[in-house]
Amino acid sequence: MKIIIRIAIGLGLTCLVLAVAALASPTQLAAQGLPPRPTLTPQPTPTAASSAQTEGALIELYVPTRQMTLWTVVEWQDSLGGWHTVEGWQGILDEINSADMGRKVWWVSRAEMGKGPFRWQVYQSQNGPLLVTSRLFDLPHYNGEIVRIQVMLEP
Repeated sequence: MKIIIRIAIGLGLTCLVLAVAALASPTQLAAQGLPPRPTLTPQPTPTAASSAQTEGALIELYVPTRQMTLWTVVEWQDSLGGWHTVEGWQGILDEINSADMGRKVWWVSRAEMGKGPFRWQVYQSQNGPLLVTSRLFDLPHYNGEIVRIQVMLEP
């Protein structure tokens, strides 16, 4: 009789283990569905202003105008006095405010800080005639610094 009880208990435990294993099988989990995933909020691409506050600095050009399509170019001077266009630092104005002041901004990385001399050139349009050349300036020296250059167009 003791053997029959042991066999019954053994079979019962085996059935219990199999039942628990069946409940936890992958097909059962898939049928129940996965837990909800967190919703990720897209982060905006850093702008020139936000990047300058954390990783670099800015150079800004101000020019009185109503013409948004003025073409701006930043140039650097080599040790022999020759001027070279900075690739990537050319384009039309970013904005013109209500006081008819045009503005162009470029971000400066930490690796470029303190270099110089540089200058801005403003053209009537891309490939158009040169209107004005700014004074010489060096790039910002420290994180978050803004070097502002203003030029005047002749009437």
